[in-house]
Amino acid sequence: MQAAEAAGIRVRLWDFLFYMSFGFVITSSVAIAGVFLVFSYLVIPSVAAMLLAEKISTRLALGWIGSSIISFVGVKLSWITGLPTSPLIVVLFAAALLLTGIFRYLKLAPKKLNAVRNMAGAFAVVALFVGGLFYFGNPEEDPLSHTLHMLGSPLSTDRQAALSNLRTYGDRDSLWLPSVVRLLHDQDAAVRIDAVNLLGEMKKKSSLPAVLDLLDDGSDEVVLSVLRAAQVLGDSADASRLLAKASGVADLELKTEILKAALAMGNPGAIPGLIQVAGAGGVFADDALDALKGHVRFSPGSDRPGKLGAWWNENKNRIRRDRNTGVFSLPG
Repeated sequence: MQAAEAAGIRVRLWDFLFYMSFGFVITSSVAIAGVFLVFSYLVIPSVAAMLLAEKISTRLALGWIGSSIISFVGVKLSWITGLPTSPLIVVLFAAALLLTGIFRYLKLAPKKLNAVRNMAGAFAVVALFVGGLFYFGNPEEDPLSHTLHMLGSPLSTDRQAALSNLRTYGDRDSLWLPSVVRLLHDQDAAVRIDAVNLLGEMKKKSSLPAVLDLLDDGSDEVVLSVLRAAQVLGDSADASRLLAKASGVADLELKTEILKAALAMGNPGAIPGLIQVAGAGGVFADDALDALKGHVRFSPGSDRPGKLGAWWNENKNRIRRDRNTGVFSLPG
């Protein structure tokens, strides 16, 4: 450095430019490739080369050639095995540095036999340590147990994720069903909806009474999810709770949906309510009429809004439901 300054070279300026460009390259590379990979390329080749050679030119050659070989092998292994490329290259760099250190130690040791014995002892200590970690470490938590713990998370997103995961544990429902039923009363409407949907999709009929309790939920979306689940889990007798709910609902859209669900479950008590909605006209009249036509086989010409009421009053005691088709019709 003193010779360079004596020759008139502005060493401080060049140092500043070097470290500034060095810092820029490092920070940019870390953002692209990750900190472990960048510093492995930065440190390990030079250290390994210093352990193997004394001349600068030889060290440079060893570092460049060794880095290139390890990079090629890492990418190739990643392609073959499907392992992530960056961590795999870092592991190969670490293994190369370890082997280089062992080679230098054995090469410079005055007594080779003692050096080999020391290396064997070191490997034994490492093996005992790693083995102890596996033996005395906490066993890996069962995935279902982890999912059940997530059901009690304070984060609603965790509870929703857990409910989604439970779809893969249908054969172990005795472990998670009570927890899911409790979530029917969760403070988050989205969680309540997911819990209802899960019980419906998994066809857990024992949960139907708890599901139907949500007919009084303040969220219309929750009530609609209950109606979908009820059609899977319930029958005509269970639909009586839907009819009781519909009688006290002022929202015509929600009332129509409840009556449609009750009719789909096989309860004829929903028919007069839907006839009333269809006969009143308005936005939901066609929806109610479509539901009636889908589940009731009317006499010819009687399926128009103005004649539905008269047909029902005349035939309400005669209609029967076909168990196979789920359609109400007159006998004969």
